[in-house]
Amino acid sequence: MSDFVERDGEVNLTKKAAGTRTHFSGDHLGFQARDYHCTNVIWMHTRLNPGQVPFSWKILLSGFTPAYLHEQRKFDTNISFEELQRLSHINEVALQGDQAADFSGRIRVRLLPL
Repeated sequence: MSDFVERDGEVNLTKKAAGTRTHFSGDHLGFQARDYHCTNVIWMHTRLNPGQVPFSWKILLSGFTPAYLHEQRKFDTNISFEELQRLSHINEVALQGDQAADFSGRIRVRLLPL
């Protein structure tokens, strides 16, 4: 059995795919978790914006959302998504400035080339 199936714009998730039992009734994801989690609530708020991306299962399964936004050309597409991810990592900067007074500013320094 597939973890999720997209059919007519709806996604049906199994417990295994969602990794939680909190919002389940039976074997499938219930209304609350399916319709109201942080990523798709943000998407709902963007519906007023011109050029909003179409809803996709990649928003519902939020780990896929960054790649989906790259596919939809909402991030710089002059570089591959993999390169964008690599350039976006702040781990090294965060570790170096762990106790610094300006930590917040350090991790927000532009890591990507202009």
